[in-house]
Amino acid sequence: GGDNRAQPTRRMTNTHVPMKRGDIKLEAVQDRLLALLLKQPKLRDIATELPNEYFAHDDARELLGFLKENPDFDGSAEHANALRPYANYVKILSLQYEELYSDVELLELRYEAERLQAQLIEQYVKIQKQQISKALQAGGDIDEQALLQKDKLLNELLRKFKGGK
Repeated sequence: GGDNRAQPTRRMTNTHVPMKRGDIKLEAVQDRLLALLLKQPKLRDIATELPNEYFAHDDARELLGFLKENPDFDGSAEHANALRPYANYVKILSLQYEELYSDVELLELRYEAERLQAQLIEQYVKIQKQQISKALQAGGDIDEQALLQKDKLLNELLRKFKGGK
C-alpha cells in the first residue's frame, strides 16, 4: 500500500488531562493492549471500560474509538477503509501482535489484556493525581472541593482495577 497521509477527524474533547506521548512504558502498555483488541474481537469488551483519554496519542484514541463503535471488526476491506488514516499505526500493532501473541491461547490473551488494562489505568491515575497535586499546591482560583472529589474518584477507579489492593 501507499503512504496515505490523510488525517483522522479530531472530535474528542474531555475534562481530564489526556495522556501525553513520551512515556515509553505507557506507550508500550497502550500499544500491546490495542494490538490485542485489534486482532482479537472476543477481547473487545475490555475496550468499553477504557475512556479514550487514557491513551497517549491521537492514533491510539481514534483506534480505540473505532473498536468500540465496531466491536465485530474483522479486518475486512469494508471496514479497513475506516482505518486508513492510521494505517501505519495499525500495521505496527499487527506486527507487534504477530510477534508477541500469535501462538497464545485466547484465555491467556484475556489475562494479558486485563493485566495491561490495569497497568494503563494505574498510569492514568498516577498522572491525574500529579495534576491534582500541582493544582492544589499552586492554589489561586481553584475549586479545591472538585479536585478532592476527582482524587476520590481516581482512588475508586484504582481500587476497582487492582482488586482493592
